[in-house]
Amino acid sequence: MIKNSKPKCEWKSKLLLGEGVLWVRKLNSVFFVDIKKRKILSFNIKTKSKSIFNINKEIGFLSHIKKNIFILGLKSEIRVMDLKKKIVIFSINIELNKKRNRINDG
Repeated sequence: MIKNSKPKCEWKSKLLLGEGVLWVRKLNSVFFVDIKKRKILSFNIKTKSKSIFNINKEIGFLSHIKKNIFILGLKSEIRVMDLKKKIVIFSINIELNKKRNRINDG
């Protein structure tokens, strides 16, 4: 038997340009970005807790590495970062001469 359910909004986050939904099972959380507001948002499905991480550049994607460490595709930069500690672990600039470029869809 197929069980049907109705979608329910858990967070009216008021994104300007939301993309990049990422499910991280080990953290029980859904992550997504607001490109224009330069934010990473996360929602823990078990605790219902919400977190917002401010980033200093437009962000096109994020991908989970381990624990709280993620790789971010930013405007002219790839960055590895511990989101919880707010520490940049590694960063490499990409095409700095192309002012309108933004790394998107990792």
